[in-house]
Amino acid sequence: MTLDPLIADLVLLSLALLFAVSGASKLADLHGFRGVLAAYRLLPGGKRVLALTSWFLPLLEICAALLMIGAIVAGRPPLPGAVAGGLAALLLMVYASAMAVNLMRGRSRIDCGCLGFGARARRIRWAMVGRNLLLAGIALWAAMPLKTVRPLGWLDVFTLLAATAAFLLLYAAIETAYANQDAMQELEAGR
Repeated sequence: MTLDPLIADLVLLSLALLFAVSGASKLADLHGFRGVLAAYRLLPGGKRVLALTSWFLPLLEICAALLMIGAIVAGRPPLPGAVAGGLAALLLMVYASAMAVNLMRGRSRIDCGCLGFGARARRIRWAMVGRNLLLAGIALWAAMPLKTVRPLGWLDVFTLLAATAAFLLLYAAIETAYANQDAMQELEAGR
């Protein structure tokens, strides 16, 4: 596939930072994340499986982040890039599926568990399922081997960092808007 490496690296770096923050926030509050996992009511096997999964998922997220960053730093060799993109896409599809199952069950008042949890009222919604599926597709697309590899210059590196920061700020703004919408609906329901 012909794709400028700057675009592919932008996508991989943005996803890597999202996964790193997500995994770190889950590890920082394992008890809270365990509660989020339990609320989905999808894991069989009781507390032991829940405890193992609450460790395993954040570690997989951090592994995906490190693989994506490693692929960028190593000049995007095909195998690490494909593994990184595949792992990121798999995690995003698992999360989308968990949300979709609960939405189909009529259970939307669940914290998504995305980038921290419990701070504000949160609900899962179909838009989050779509977002995760879109990000999964983008992760696979960006991780495909490139036909044209050109060295990145200093201007490319600056552009990569600035665009990644802009993407992350946009993502955070959308997440905050969702949280504010949920909080407003909670306030209106309480009247």
